[in-house]
Amino acid sequence: VVFAYLLGLGRVFLMLGALDTGSSFEGMGASREATFSALAEPVFLLSLGTLAWMSGRQSFHDLLLATDPWSMETVLRITIAGAIFVVLLIESSRVPADDPTTHLELTMVHEVMVLDHSGPELAIVQYASAIKMTILAAIMAAILNPFSPRDDLMMSILAMATSAGLIVLIAVAIGLIESLMARLRFRALPLLTFSAFLAVVLSLIIVVATQGASR
Repeated sequence: VVFAYLLGLGRVFLMLGALDTGSSFEGMGASREATFSALAEPVFLLSLGTLAWMSGRQSFHDLLLATDPWSMETVLRITIAGAIFVVLLIESSRVPADDPTTHLELTMVHEVMVLDHSGPELAIVQYASAIKMTILAAIMAAILNPFSPRDDLMMSILAMATSAGLIVLIAVAIGLIESLMARLRFRALPLLTFSAFLAVVLSLIIVVATQGASR
């Protein structure tokens, strides 16, 4: 929970910076950003909660460790990673949630909040957005990684190389989505996040039922 809201804290300051300009366009962008975060945060928190329930641990490091790649748990982890991918697209303002290359203020979300920023301030905002996207991609890679870093040096190197490769694949997937899809209408975004939320809820139900049956 602390980790999720540390990410959200950056969004709060970005929205405050947009409102501080007094621009109606940036205020509109801040309002949309708040709406998107309200849609994405439940999916992210429930995903982490499902992983914690699945692993039986509360440590952020332990709940991301790999398990048997041929077990049912792997299918659930892939489902959770898919839900977090939806969160990544929304949090990073990528297609289909937002179009970072648009020049129409009325359709912007993230970019409209930084219209009046330039120089070092704009660089910090863009750098923070890139860091957030990288962190979420790294979480997805850790969930999908079939190798766990252990005391064995070779296994640790293999796990790190696999995570790096998965992050690259996630970046390629984002690029393909932006090339092949158009931005969704605002009214369609709740359906997208609800689908991801429903997938995580189904995974949680399966985890609870499986662990209850094994006891």
